[in-house]
Amino acid sequence: MFAKHKMSSRDKNISVFVLDDEPIAVSIIEKFVGETEGLELKGSSTDPVQALSEIEQLKPQLLFLDINMPEVSGFDLLKTLGDNKPLVIITSAYPEYAIKGYKFEVIDYLLKPIPYSDFKAAVDTAIDRQKLLQKVQKEDPAGKNETNITDGFFLKVNKENIRVKPAEIAFIESLGDYVKIHFIGRSKRFLVARSTLSSIEKELPESEFIRVHRSSIVNISQIDSINGSTISLKKAIEIPVGKTYRQIVQKVFKDLAIN
Repeated sequence: MFAKHKMSSRDKNISVFVLDDEPIAVSIIEKFVGETEGLELKGSSTDPVQALSEIEQLKPQLLFLDINMPEVSGFDLLKTLGDNKPLVIITSAYPEYAIKGYKFEVIDYLLKPIPYSDFKAAVDTAIDRQKLLQKVQKEDPAGKNETNITDGFFLKVNKENIRVKPAEIAFIESLGDYVKIHFIGRSKRFLVARSTLSSIEKELPESEFIRVHRSSIVNISQIDSINGSTISLKKAIEIPVGKTYRQIVQKVFKDLAIN
């Protein structure tokens, strides 16, 4: 039996819709949803045309979406849904669709065959995003605050401009004339773009990110612990702390511990 994602009694289940033209693929995701605490299956379909009206009617919060389908592709469906689309996790056997998926601001991209560990990691990211959405809506129900989680900056990747949201970033590392942005969720989810770490740093909220090395910036919310000259992030990732940054890092960590 799969390990279940634990949520507090105050948290409501996230409603889920599954769309894939392969019945077996739908069954697998449905089984995963049933084994994961915090998720509630709202509906599923193997017909993208029919699913479009069902999604608009049921208004699920999370959509597991195949891309390569007859008549209507997953990307066509997302274009039709527009700003009314739910949180989206793509499920596909084709890795070449991953970059295009970022243009639609998907939560994650799961490559078939999908192991439960990858499914759960993507769901954890979706749950965190849903909580953030609810927090923003609660604090700013009228949407008067100009800064929100849909904000971000654009990077050119393979001749395409991809929106990058700070809230999705786990850490960033410098690769000479390029940067590698690692996203929250599975460790394999990243983008490589031609840019400098200093340029990216200017786009990030100062209260949420910290430079820990001349070649690394981390999302403060992803820090699990600091041990001497090393920061441990979630997913058991370790980042070295440069000598010139240690005092600043220790102060930030101390402030977090106090709060």
